Amino acid sequence: MIDHRIPPAVTGFLTNIVLPLLLGVVSSFLVVFFVESKKRPRLVLTAEDPQNASYDPSAPARHGTFVCVIVSNQRLPWGFQRLNRESAISCRAEIQFSSVDGEDFTPMQGRWKSLPEPVPSFGMLGDVQFNIWNPNIWQLAGSGMDIPAGEKEKLDIAIRFDDEQDAFGWSNASYQPPTLWRNPKWKLGKGRHVVTVTVRAGGQKWTDAFELNNDGRRDELRLTRKT
Repeated sequence: MIDHRIPPAVTGFLTNIVLPLLLGVVSSFLVVFFVESKKRPRLVLTAEDPQNASYDPSAPARHGTFVCVIVSNQRLPWGFQRLNRESAISCRAEIQFSSVDGEDFTPMQGRWKSLPEPVPSFGMLGDVQFNIWNPNIWQLAGSGMDIPAGEKEKLDIAIRFDDEQDAFGWSNASYQPPTLWRNPKWKLGKGRHVVTVTVRAGGQKWTDAFELNNDGRRDELRLTRKT
């Protein structure tokens, strides 16, 4: 009769050498995975309080109220700060406006507020004034934004001018003629609108939804997190 029992020497080898080795490999992998997951950027999107602005008499409007989303790269919790959370590199944003009945507008490329405005220079040919568009400024204005850990950047969302009833989504396209500052693709009439903001960086994606309240006066324009 054949004895199928595992010899004690093999059992001891598996128990004392192989099993601890496997447990060490698995635990090391879990530690590395945990550390790397903690170091990855973590963006949080919040609505900023509305801001008012005044413009020169030659501008397309005299007064405006605008709303922004603040994008923050959170610091690591206390006890993990030695790991140094990574920067969110070349962040790009897309903004989707929707009416309360679910109708979607054309998606809008997000504009980071701290980047240069893609405005033209002016030239004169005799008595004729013309615009000179600098492609380098336009390219820089449309570039991605780096957000180090513990820092934040503002993302333009919408603006409303003077005594007008409509608000407009604000992006680099808002600076282009002939519809200066009032691009009809993102005309937001009286009422409430859903604003979905998506930020992408390094293979990660963060999405949050807000409500734009355009029910009242211009200075009552509000952006709040959608509940």
